[in-house]
Amino acid sequence: MTARFFALAYVVLFVGARVVARLLAHRQARGRDAGAVIDDRVNAGERLVMAAYLAGGLVLPLLALGPWLPGFRYSLPEWASWAGLAILAGALYLHVSSIADLGRSYSATVRAREHQPLVRDGVYAWVRHPIYASLWLVTLAQPLLVHHVVFGFAGLLGFALLYFYRLPREEGMMLDRYGDEYREYMRRVGGLVPRLRRRP
Repeated sequence: MTARFFALAYVVLFVGARVVARLLAHRQARGRDAGAVIDDRVNAGERLVMAAYLAGGLVLPLLALGPWLPGFRYSLPEWASWAGLAILAGALYLHVSSIADLGRSYSATVRAREHQPLVRDGVYAWVRHPIYASLWLVTLAQPLLVHHVVFGFAGLLGFALLYFYRLPREEGMMLDRYGDEYREYMRRVGGLVPRLRRRP
């Protein structure tokens, strides 16, 4: 298989998963009253880091399909690219499953509605932030599939900006909303990786 094939596979799967996630979130929200927005922490900074992530994770990898910056291309053994494809497929499955488990509590931004429960079942019984975990895996797969120093690693930089900017604000909102209930959840359940020894 050619490098172009793997880069195209990355773009198609990335876009496909985003479309499926959007449709799923829309279907879950339809007909369910999640209530009025009671805490909206979306600001210009969040919009900026989200744009940086989408640019690094989608727009720049698209450029890898063209002739730009040929001196930054690299080659990998084919097995490494197939491994990247497997990581990407698993990451996107985790991403969509996490949205499904959230149900009407899902929000693509740092925003809470009055009837949103604290979800602690499904994949959320194992990690508090499986969507972020899935996106870290996507950034790991990207340079294995997009063989370009700039376009392959751009997603890592874009998502790191998003993650380290948004996570403290999101956890702060959850603590403000659920208080000791969320503190106990944090004590028992790991953020990105399941704890080897579950706390009682």
